[in-house]
Amino acid sequence: MFNITVITTNGIYIIALIFAYLDPESNYIISSSIFFAFVLCIFTLQTFGLVFSGSIAIYACALYCKMKFNEIYGNISKLINNYIDNKYTNILLMKSFIEHNYYERKVYEMNHTFRCIIFILYYVGTPGFHIGLYGVYQKETQFYARIFLIIVNLCFTLIVLIKIMSTWVINFAHKPYPLLYSYLCRRQSPQSLRMRLKILVFIERLSGPDIGFYCYDLFPMNNYEFYQYMYISGANYILLNTLF
Repeated sequence: MFNITVITTNGIYIIALIFAYLDPESNYIISSSIFFAFVLCIFTLQTFGLVFSGSIAIYACALYCKMKFNEIYGNISKLINNYIDNKYTNILLMKSFIEHNYYERKVYEMNHTFRCIIFILYYVGTPGFHIGLYGVYQKETQFYARIFLIIVNLCFTLIVLIKIMSTWVINFAHKPYPLLYSYLCRRQSPQSLRMRLKILVFIERLSGPDIGFYCYDLFPMNNYEFYQYMYISGANYILLNTLF
């Protein structure tokens, strides 16, 4: 997909510049045409490389974390629904808590890199996507420019997919919270005071800061921020069409 996009986009660049050079009214010279083609090819390679590589890396890590947190939730749910206050059950439950904390640290390490990629795509890619989408529907836009903008807009839809994939981690990392909280609220819960305190500590951690990917430590990529992103993107696009 990456190779097809880059080759197609660069081909459109070269064809458009050839037509512009052959147009007697454009006053283009061969040296400037070659220079602009080279600059645009490098820019396209870097931009699409960041978008595709970042999207694939975030998808792979988010899917892996989602599966592991879902597996941990399944183990906790099985133990809580059939809880028996004995040493073996308590050890298995604590093992699930420790495994959850381990993958929480892994998510924190992944976020150290992904926060920069998400920040760039969020604050640089989104305005570019709006401008490109605006240019597609303008009557003054030339045919080759319109095709290029359509390809760019299709690539920048990966920003929305990255937002969706980032919410996977937070949703599944905090999934045991309502289960454990409802368990402790039961009147007859056969657990010792020591085990009850350990569950409370784990609940407090799940009720704290979101466990997942962030936009450069500014805000977590959760469902609320995804809805905010879609709302603000739509409002900005309408404002752009209204002003121009």
